[in-house]
Amino acid sequence: MELYQMDFAELFEAISTHYPSHKGVIMTIAEQLEEKGLEKGRAEGLAEGRAEERQKALAETYASVRRMSDMGMSTEVIKQALQLSDEQIQEALNN
Repeated sequence: MELYQMDFAELFEAISTHYPSHKGVIMTIAEQLEEKGLEKGRAEGLAEGRAEERQKALAETYASVRRMSDMGMSTEVIKQALQLSDEQIQEALNN
């Protein structure tokens, strides 16, 4: 099997077998790569969480627009109260 086709454990084992005296260095490199992977995963998770929170907040704001409109408030009052654009008000009312 070619090196580029191996999973991490197989690759580590293959390199360690060929270079047993460098096993500590190889392990340090592996740990650094793992940490970079964890950091990337955390960053992606945070970005995904933020996007979900923004979407949730927008949905709540749009629900407020609809409630205020149902209560008879004008779009101008709603726009000022919630600090939304005309486009956002129309989008909320059309969804």
